[in-house]
Order: sequence, then C-alpha cells, then structure tokens
Amino acid sequence: GDAAEAEESSDSAPVGDAVTIRYGSADAEEAAVVQGLYAFKEYVEAESGGSIKVEPYINGVLGGDRELCEALQLGTVDMTIVMGGILANYDKDFNIFGLPYLWETKQASYDAVDGEFGQKMIEKADAFGFKLMGYGDGGAYHIGYTGKPIDSLDALKGLKIRVPEIDVDIAFFSGLGSTPTPISFSETYTALEQGVVNGLELSIELMDQSQFFDAIDNITLTNHVQCLFPILMAPSAWNKLSPEQQEIVLAGIEKQVEVNREKAADAEATSLEKFEGMGKTVIELSDEEMAKYQAVGEQIQDQYKEIIDPELIELARSYN
Repeated sequence: GDAAEAEESSDSAPVGDAVTIRYGSADAEEAAVVQGLYAFKEYVEAESGGSIKVEPYINGVLGGDRELCEALQLGTVDMTIVMGGILANYDKDFNIFGLPYLWETKQASYDAVDGEFGQKMIEKADAFGFKLMGYGDGGAYHIGYTGKPIDSLDALKGLKIRVPEIDVDIAFFSGLGSTPTPISFSETYTALEQGVVNGLELSIELMDQSQFFDAIDNITLTNHVQCLFPILMAPSAWNKLSPEQQEIVLAGIEKQVEVNREKAADAEATSLEKFEGMGKTVIELSDEEMAKYQAVGEQIQDQYKEIIDPELIELARSYN
C-alpha cells in the first residue's frame, strides 16, 4: 500500500515524466539550420527543468532529408528539419519550395511562411501525418563554378551544373540553357574536381562548409531560390508531451527560427568575404541580366501550375 503510493507520487514528479526528443538533420553543426536546432535544445531543456531532453542527430548520421522523413514516419526520430521540396514525395504541392524566383526577397519568403501561405502548408503536412511546426532558413541559392565569369544568361550556355535529384531544379537549369547534371551531394566534390561538372547551385554558406570553395573559382549571385526548411515533428511524439511541455516546445520552435534566421543572414556575408579573400571572384548580375533569369524562373512557375495548385503559387507570390 504505502510503498506503492510513494512510488506513484515520485513518478509524477517532473523527472519521472522526462521525455526525450530525438531531432535529426542532414546538416553540419555550424550550419544555420543546425545552430537553430541547438538553440531549440538549449531553450527547451532549460525551460522544462529537464523534463524534456533533446538529442541531436546531425551531420546526416541518419541519412539525407529523404531518409529523415522516413525515420520520422517510422518513429526512429521525433523531429527533423529538411528542405521543403523533399516533401513533394508526399504531396506534389511541396514542389513550391523549389520554384525559382518565387520570392523576390528573403523577407518575402519569411512573410509567406509566417502568414497564410505557411498555414496552408501546415494543413497539407498534417494530411500526410507530419506536424509542421515552423520554418528554418537554409540560405539563398546561387551558382558556383570554374571557368570564365558568368555575368549574363548567355555565358551559362552549355555549362554542366550539378543539381540535386529534384525535377524543379533540373527544369530550371535546362531553361537557363545549361546542362543540369543530377548527382548526389556526397559525390559532388569529386565531380567538380574531376570536371564531370563545371559548377553547382547551393547556398554560399553550404558551399563554404562543404569545402566547395576549393573546387570553384567564381560565384554568380543569382539568388534564385530562398531555401526554406520545414521543421517537422511526429504526431506521436507531440502527443506524449503534457500541455505545459507542448507550450515549451512551441516557444522553443520560435527561438529556433529566430536564431536560424540571424545566423543565415550573417553566414552568407561572412562566407562571401572569405571566398574573395581566397582571391576568387563574386559576380553580381546587372538588373537587365537578372530580369532574364527571373523570366526563366517565371516560365518554370507557369509549367508547374499543372503540378502545384495554381492558387497556392499565386498566394506565395502575393508576398513579393
């Protein structure tokens, strides 16, 4: 009697209710998205008085974004942060996150995901069983390459550009007149070194962290995708939390997004400075040339209206 009751009451103390959240990311510790993840961990562990533990699984130890989504479904991770476009595997409307020049500025992309557009995507993720909690920032995409500087659309013709195995990227780089070459991320450095490809599209921060600066001579600031990373949680993991713990997690997500965005803003500027310090070239497109790139982006957006809900595209664009 008494012993059992004493045991029960100690079980209901905060420590007895400790919940562990396993949080996966394919990115490295210094990446802005992972810096956000660590801010989440720090906040949630402190605010919950240790009743929530966050275990980061970073550096792709559980695989890339696709594998992380599968792990979330299987329950081997409780949370993950992945590229938005990867969720097109579950709902074609998530291709929208890869559309070139959908958002003209970083701020427009933030306004979209913080507003009605972001809410609509939360509902879509809900429908295939993921709890979408917020959006991290993986930087803006530009082109890094070897060879003569690309200061015009014509200069890109015939260049072999590494792209991820994502249809939107392939369509865009074909539209630009280059030769898109889908290669897995892990094989990209070797492909650049051996001249299998002349360049790649990526955020400046990731080019830097993945050592691609050594393998390229120039970066042209095309700013063609504002790369947003949905923060996902398994509903089963969410449901294990008490209402108080859920409040703490939601506030932790806000903290994560804030830190991630700050770090992303600084990272691009810092990495560009480092690149130029290596004696390499950063090219800004003239307004006239940028307009040509954007025109190709709009063609791709129109093509994708057959795949993505056209109203969703219009809604996203309304934040510009």
